[in-house]
Amino acid sequence: TEPLTYQWKFNGMALNGATAASLTLASVASTNAGSYTVEVGNVVGTVTSDGAVLSLNTPVVITQPPWNQVANPGGAATFLVKAEGTAPLAYQWRFNNTAIMGATNATLTLNNVTTNNAGTYTVEVGNVMGAVTSPAAQLTLITEQVVSTPRLVWIPPGTFTMGSPAAEADRWQDEGPQTVVTLTRGFWMSKYETTQAEYQAVMTNNPSYFADDPQRPVEQVSWYDAITYCGKLTAQERAAGRLPAGYAYRLPTEAEWEYACRAGTTNATAFGNSLSSAQANFDGNGPYNGAAQGPYIGKTTTVGSYAPNAWGLYDMQGNVWEWCRDWYAYSLPGGSVVDPRGASTGSSHVVRGGSWINDGRRCRSASRDFYSPDNWFFTLGFRPVLAPGQ
Repeated sequence: TEPLTYQWKFNGMALNGATAASLTLASVASTNAGSYTVEVGNVVGTVTSDGAVLSLNTPVVITQPPWNQVANPGGAATFLVKAEGTAPLAYQWRFNNTAIMGATNATLTLNNVTTNNAGTYTVEVGNVMGAVTSPAAQLTLITEQVVSTPRLVWIPPGTFTMGSPAAEADRWQDEGPQTVVTLTRGFWMSKYETTQAEYQAVMTNNPSYFADDPQRPVEQVSWYDAITYCGKLTAQERAAGRLPAGYAYRLPTEAEWEYACRAGTTNATAFGNSLSSAQANFDGNGPYNGAAQGPYIGKTTTVGSYAPNAWGLYDMQGNVWEWCRDWYAYSLPGGSVVDPRGASTGSSHVVRGGSWINDGRRCRSASRDFYSPDNWFFTLGFRPVLAPGQ
């Protein structure tokens, strides 16, 4: 029965003046997104409509551009882009500015790579609001002249399980949940922890407590010291013509570090499910998981004093903790991730590997610790990686 009355509501709150059968919103903004209902009444009473949701279309924002890749001839390379915006998102990859037929997913994998694949890759991501193009990423083929120093070890791309299983002896809670990690880019990692001699040659000082042997690892370095060293080393090597274009020294991500430490193993350590101080420099009074007690040297040892892991890396377990690039988060992400970089913010950075002062439990492949980036102790060192700049 007429007359009918109308009252529109937004998220349950009456809209002032919205008393007609239709409601028009001009200059829609994000504050208008939400649920709308209308209460219709007459002399008999009122009823309220079901809610109608106003959603705003949002433009595409690329949250993670594709990264530079390196590959062996005949190998594989994978580019990945992450983007946000109103779905569905459409993708088109381009090689040297030419569209690649059929390359319409968020990932682009190239198999059996040849020199014809080396070049620049971009991806255009679009939705109903328009399209944006990512920054360019370079694919470089590994050749003999790319890196010639014998102190670096090539770590190939691959997939591994990060963290420790719940049944691993003496694990810590922050080592889970286990996470399947795919690293799409290989990198070179220093065969040894950065020595005092190497550090002094770049930084002109040696902050180490155990300073009687320049081939011991540098320690008493903060995270800031480590990244400063990497930046100065990059500038020095570029000026000398010893780096390929776009490459830089940096700290490894936490995922890169554990991947390299494990070297294809799934045990608690790279040497099995127990660890003795005959295998690594740590407090031998606390061997891991049934190993025999061993010596406790009580200080750092010359780098390379113990056997390397399967990929030729020395002292990944024990000697000094090694700074990583990532901010520390109390848990791993879980599930499956690609090229993770850790927490986006934080107050402390990850360290890995354990040190001469710790027991064997702390030297396991999955063991994690953290320090404020300005902390420095005689247990803290680092080793850089060399990779295309990011």
